[in-house]
Amino acid sequence: MMRIKSRIFNFKFLILNSKAGFTLMEMLVALALFSVVVTIGSDLYLTFQKTTRRTEAIQEVLTDARFIVERMVREIREGTIDYPAYENGISGTESALYLRNSAGERILFAHYDCDRDGARECIALRINGGQSEALTSRRVRVQNVAFLITPAEDPFEFEAGSGQYASDIQPRVTLVVSIDNNLPSDNREYVQYAIQTTASSRVYRR
Repeated sequence: MMRIKSRIFNFKFLILNSKAGFTLMEMLVALALFSVVVTIGSDLYLTFQKTTRRTEAIQEVLTDARFIVERMVREIREGTIDYPAYENGISGTESALYLRNSAGERILFAHYDCDRDGARECIALRINGGQSEALTSRRVRVQNVAFLITPAEDPFEFEAGSGQYASDIQPRVTLVVSIDNNLPSDNREYVQYAIQTTASSRVYRR
């Protein structure tokens, strides 16, 4: 009986000792582990945020680029190049594209200072000399626009002297557009995109 009571006492003593508090070393180890977990979690969250912002910037730049090119290509295919608008003739790469749509309206695509202070450049559309309309969003900047027009001579102009047209080449335009998300180039979230395509006019009168 005494042995049983002694064992019960020892068992209770062990239980009471097991409920003792943490030592200083255990506290320091737990705090260090907690700090490591918090640091890793913060880094992962910040990385995720940066990746999300960059992805959104890429998507916006790509969306604007596609919209610009699709709009210009549609006007080129459905209209004609307005050769008389190039007063000095066409030579090499042009910075503006003059067209005539199916209704005879004058269409102009050009690199344009949207804010009139040089802070943001865009591609502007102007119809019949009216007010310019920006084709890009405010968070996108157009770096460069170039139009390679072929042929350089108006293929619809008939030369009475020679009895021939100035050119027998189907009119086409090669577009080169370079845009970014309007941030400094050394910024981690900076995104730049360039696109090039060629479109031919479906109008070919003879």
